[in-house]
Amino acid sequence: GIKHRFGELCYQCLSVEAHDKIFHHYNFTIETEHRSTDVLTSQLYFAEVKQLSGVKSYFCCPLDRSDEGHCYGCKNQDMYDLKHPSTGCYEVGAADICWPFIDDIDSDSDGDDDCGALGC
Repeated sequence: GIKHRFGELCYQCLSVEAHDKIFHHYNFTIETEHRSTDVLTSQLYFAEVKQLSGVKSYFCCPLDRSDEGHCYGCKNQDMYDLKHPSTGCYEVGAADICWPFIDDIDSDSDGDDDCGALGC
């Protein structure tokens, strides 16, 4: 038989883009034990927990070494090590939203990049 168990939580990123748009991305490993050969392997996974307008949804998939999907939500928080699938139905966020809760377009700045001061 084959036995699976949670390995390690590697990275996580919470993105709140509006009161009704929240998503959380994770990278974690799942360890698989093949009893017939006593071989233990580890696979990296991506998962998303999302709530849009009060509706919760979940997405999870194994990652390949070649996966390099893009996500503004994680990038805007300097989470460059969190890997995303190259394809899939996950939330990528908006390019003009900075953490915490600042929309560049609606900013009343005089042209200075306020996001840089916040560590976005």
